[in-house]
Amino acid sequence: MTEKVRIVNRIECSETTFWELFRSQDYNQNIFLKRMNFPRWEITRLEEKGDRVERTVEVEPYIGELPPAVKKVIGERICYREEGSLNIPEKCYELRVISNVLPSKILVSGSQRTEKVDEHTVNRIFEMEVQVKIFGVGGLIEKSIVADLKKGYNLGAVYTNEYIREQGLR
Repeated sequence: MTEKVRIVNRIECSETTFWELFRSQDYNQNIFLKRMNFPRWEITRLEEKGDRVERTVEVEPYIGELPPAVKKVIGERICYREEGSLNIPEKCYELRVISNVLPSKILVSGSQRTEKVDEHTVNRIFEMEVQVKIFGVGGLIEKSIVADLKKGYNLGAVYTNEYIREQGLR
């Protein structure tokens, strides 16, 4: 079975500023390492190719309490590589996530885009599909990943808006 998630967050900046922040190592490290306490979040590749930006990020997210059945399968920590492509004119980032644990059985992909609300406000729309092909616990792991995505993106939106205010951005 596949779990799908759609998360919409209001971000208090222009679309131009949002996508500039998206590509900024300083912003991302501030959000993920300092505010969300990820042990690792690093852009390892960022290439501009015409109207596209290709990006690879190596991530070890902060993991809270996991259900025992999930912990038994994936262990105490998980790392992943995010590979994505930002279509600048379309303002859409498509990505896939490759887990360090059972990468052929844990399939995660999706997109992030923005919709302009006004000159200084956008809706960030994140849509993801999560499929875990592990008999007996796949659905539980899918639900755990989706719950973590919701928590992380909602918290990230709060931190992003704080960062925007602190930096005097619009």
